[in-house]
Amino acid sequence: MFILAPLLALLLLGETPPVEASPVELWAGHHILRGMRHVPLHSDVLDEAENFVLAKVQRRVIASSCASTSVVSRASRSRA
Repeated sequence: MFILAPLLALLLLGETPPVEASPVELWAGHHILRGMRHVPLHSDVLDEAENFVLAKVQRRVIASSCASTSVVSRASRSRA
């Protein structure tokens, strides 16, 4: 409860720290998930799924020790 006290004080006082936004960055990701799945009457079989992600990301520094990242736009495609 005491952890949220500084944030509550900022909200009540109406003062917000300055936000420094960086330019939008392009980000690409690829993830492969491999595993096993059970197929009835056939036993366990190998399974693989791939995910491809393209995103525009913007980083924001709120204070010297606090930063956040937000996704501006995202497109993804999955292949099983």
